[in-house]
Amino acid sequence: MPEHPDEVKISPLVQSDIDITKAIDEAASSVDVALTGKRIVRTTNTTRVTIRNQINWPQGGPFAYTPHLDLRLRLPNLEKKWRLKFITYDEDQEERGINKNRLKTSPLQRDYAGSIGFLQKLGRVNLEFEPRLQFQNGLQLSYFSRLTSTAEMKYLTFRPEAQFFAKTDSGVGQFLGGDVDFPIYKTLVFTLIDEEQYQDRVNLLSTNNGIGFSWNYSDLLSQNATLLFESTNRPNFQLALYTVATAFTQKIYKNVLHYTVQPYLAFSNTVDFVGAPGINFELDIIF
Repeated sequence: MPEHPDEVKISPLVQSDIDITKAIDEAASSVDVALTGKRIVRTTNTTRVTIRNQINWPQGGPFAYTPHLDLRLRLPNLEKKWRLKFITYDEDQEERGINKNRLKTSPLQRDYAGSIGFLQKLGRVNLEFEPRLQFQNGLQLSYFSRLTSTAEMKYLTFRPEAQFFAKTDSGVGQFLGGDVDFPIYKTLVFTLIDEEQYQDRVNLLSTNNGIGFSWNYSDLLSQNATLLFESTNRPNFQLALYTVATAFTQKIYKNVLHYTVQPYLAFSNTVDFVGAPGINFELDIIF
């Protein structure tokens, strides 16, 4: 019997995660103080390490398992408005520009990189600037900047976003997005997706247009469904792919163990828009 009946018993898995997280935060704080020479602020260190396990299994394609590491190092004493990041995957493929809303039907490419992100709020606009060093096929340097804002109205929320980037392999480019959210209930939101991206060196114009629904069943369980039409100007502007997908995300232990499972149907113009089913699965272990 516990000494205090009202105490909540913590599982060994969660306790191990708490212990590892504490050790990581203490190590990051030590580096922070060592770089500045003294402790300037008493802000809690929020360094995060995520081990991402990704599985992709498209119809007719190979079963692929790809683990990745994502380290977000925070040094609040050194500078309140910048962050250091180390990753082992191609972030452009995962969450930047036109790829953020697109269905991932293949594993993320290996791409070891480190970056420093500078954050600044300009009125109602959030500004992010990030120079980045990549170590894939030799040392490469890239730059990325993002402007985001939110305009809340009576029946909708408008989320404009602009991105500008430059890479040694693909040149410069820009991304513009203007998603609109329509809350239907407190736990249900309907979204209009409208995005475009242009890459100068390869003269590639890409667009996303579609709709999405998202449900929050609880703080730990959510679902989204999307119908997305992807177009490109190769060889001329045309519909290249449309996808129907739904994803279930559950936080088994909040900020400790999360997973997402996503079945989908992909209709590509390369196979005369014949539907090809597949499934994606991600398991995140967070410290």
